[in-house]
This record gives sequence, structure tokens and C-alpha cells, in this order.
Amino acid sequence: MKYKLLVFLILGFFFISNIAIAETEIKADPHLQVQIDRLSDSLEDYLSAKLALEALKVPQVAIIPTIRDKVAEAFKDEPKMLPTIGCESNFRQFDSRGKPLRSPTSDVGVMQINQVHWGEAKKLGLDIFYSEDDNIKMGRIIYESQGLEAWTCSKKV
Repeated sequence: MKYKLLVFLILGFFFISNIAIAETEIKADPHLQVQIDRLSDSLEDYLSAKLALEALKVPQVAIIPTIRDKVAEAFKDEPKMLPTIGCESNFRQFDSRGKPLRSPTSDVGVMQINQVHWGEAKKLGLDIFYSEDDNIKMGRIIYESQGLEAWTCSKKV
């Protein structure tokens, strides 16, 4: 005795639209029928769960690194730089009015670049006043030539 049975062929794992239905004739077998019923139930459970998860999807959000993250990356070989720059500028490039952060001695930006280095920064095409990335790059250049001692706060941390 033959029965017509719907057999689900899963063409793709992630999209419901990738499921095709093919009709096949198979011989009746009670054990096979039980297995097919279980598979059908499992597929229905999977599809229900997938639909529920699709409804809960949250849009992807880009993670923008903080200034602290950028300093940590640029100075991953110098663990004392993070507390030093935290002390120097509190990881700020700009003051509360949106102007480049300046110390009483005219050091500027997140890395508190002293005015004796401004000319070199300009020659290198670095905007240490309005670009935190350029300020950090100049800080790295200073660090390479003078070490951590170029920052006053290095003695405090």
C-alpha cells in the first residue's frame, strides 16, 4: 500500500523562503512514518522559533572607539600612558566650549602637545588642534623620541 507524503527539502538553513516542498511516493512503514512525523514537528518548531527570533532582531550598531580606546591602541606597548593621559587631559580633545583643550602652559589636545612640537606637527601635516587622531599620532612621535617623561603626569602615576 502506497501513500503520498509531503517531504520537506531544506535548501537553506537561514531563510524560510529557501524551503521547497516536493511530493514523493513512499511505501507505508510505521517506523518511517513516526520518524517523518517527528521530523515534521521538529521543522515546525524550528520555523516557529526562527520567526520569533526574526521579530526580535535588533539593528546592527557601529561601535565607535572612544578617545581612551584610541590612546590605548596607539600605546598598547606602554601601559603607563593611559593613566598619564587620563591625568593630563582626562581623554578630552576639546574643552566644554568646543575649543581645542589647552593647558595653562598652552599644551593642546588629548595628548597635551607642547608648543615646541607644533611646528613639527604642521610639517608632518598633522592637525593636532582639531583632530584627536592626529594629536595621538603626534603624541606617539614624541613618545618615541622622549619617552613617557615628556608628560608631567607620568611622574604622578
